[in-house]
This record gives sequence, structure tokens and C-alpha cells, in this order.
Amino acid sequence: DETLVDQLYNRFVDIQIAQINLHSTLIPGAREVALFLNQEHVRFGTTTGYSRAMIGTMIECAREQGFAPECVVAGDEATPRPSAAGVLRNLLHLDVPAVAQAVKVDDTEPGIREGLNAGCWTVGVLVTGNLVGLGWEDWQRLGPEQRETQRQFAHERASCWGAHYLVDSVACLPEVLVDINLRIEAGELP
Repeated sequence: DETLVDQLYNRFVDIQIAQINLHSTLIPGAREVALFLNQEHVRFGTTTGYSRAMIGTMIECAREQGFAPECVVAGDEATPRPSAAGVLRNLLHLDVPAVAQAVKVDDTEPGIREGLNAGCWTVGVLVTGNLVGLGWEDWQRLGPEQRETQRQFAHERASCWGAHYLVDSVACLPEVLVDINLRIEAGELP
């Protein structure tokens, strides 16, 4: 019944919060990308499928490590993905003049579809996200063949998402943004 579902969900939230707090170290390159965005005067926000209760400590931890989005829209604050609502709330908050100038970066299919539904450029993250699902240290312990197998698996799964770009890590984002800017200057739309 609904009471049992609510009890199970509440127990899950407590477990999820504890795990998020244990795994809130930035992905290598994320801090550098935030610095790049700040130097280039690019405003940025984020969306997540996690609830606000789940991400409170994670947001503070990320800020302490140098990743400080101006806007964070949690999963319980907008229509669920793949609705464009979370991205659009970010764009309104950040005063983005045109959706076609925005870039949505995500490591999940619903997150990419969220960006596509909003009309943004989209970048799917393969290796340092949900598709591979390994922490950085575990990834480093893999041999070259195992890494390539994981990379190919992730690429195969994400290739049907419809993202404009697929990258191994958020660390690749600056070069992708340069390319997107060139495409925008040439009159291309997402």
C-alpha cells in the first residue's frame, strides 16, 4: 500500500544521502572546467534527478572543491526528465538570451533528452559517469584493454541518445564548447 511505499522511499532517501556524501569528490577535470567557464565569463547551472534533500551536502562539497554552479535544479523541483523543465529553469535564472546558445552536459539518457527537448546543444559523458559507473581510482586500476572495452560499451549505449557530442569526461568540455561556438557563429542550430 501507499504507506509502505512511502516508508521504503524514506529509507531509500537516507541510504542515498549517506552514499552521496561518501562519493562527492569531483571527477578529475571538473574543477578545471569550472575555472575555464568562469574565465570565459560563461554562466552555468546544473540539473539532477536527485531530490533537493539528497543533494544538499553534495552541493556544498562541490563548491568547496571549486565547482560552484549559479543555479541547481533538483529532481523534485521540476517536471521529471526528460521534460525540459529543469534546463529551462536554469536558463531563465541565468538570463540566457537564446536556448540555442545553451549546452546541456549529462551522463544519462534522460538528461540528454532533457537538453534536446529544451533545444540545447547536448554533450553525453561516457567514461566518468553512469555508463561505466566506476570511481576514478577503480577506473585507473583497469588495464588498457579493460578501459577500452568499457569505453566502447559506453559509446554503444550512448550513441542512440541523440547527443550532439559524446566525450569520455567533462574534462573534454572546453574543446567541445569552442567547436559549438564556431558552429553557432556559422549559423548552425542544435
